[in-house]
Amino acid sequence: MSKELGFKIRRMREIMGVKQEVVADGLGIKQSTYSDIEAGKIELKASDERFKKLAELIGTTTETIEAYEEGATVIIVNHNGGVGTAAYNNQFTIQMIDDWQKLGDLIAMPFKEQITLLKEQVAELKAERDFLRNLVEKGK
Repeated sequence: MSKELGFKIRRMREIMGVKQEVVADGLGIKQSTYSDIEAGKIELKASDERFKKLAELIGTTTETIEAYEEGATVIIVNHNGGVGTAAYNNQFTIQMIDDWQKLGDLIAMPFKEQITLLKEQVAELKAERDFLRNLVEKGK
């Protein structure tokens, strides 16, 4: 494994807010040994099962780690469609966005869905209001 891949692993771990100790424990190695992996001192091939396990422990995929580029806009999206902050749990995935329009659309998506739902609820309430008005007027 090159130092570059070790750097990418470290950056993704930091972005996800996962401590080295957590990954080391999950891999069954010492924290100092894991630190050597991130420093590129220990060979870890991209096809290695340990690399897949490491990515899983961080909360991402090997493909995302390999594709990471310093300076790219990195956002973390939960599986329910909402944008979240970095956190270690498997409910989040990482997406790297290099187009600001795509980023805006992705962030706005859950809000657009909420607006649609609220509009439907308002329409239902208006229909109920009209129904109740009619009942009151018939009772007069």
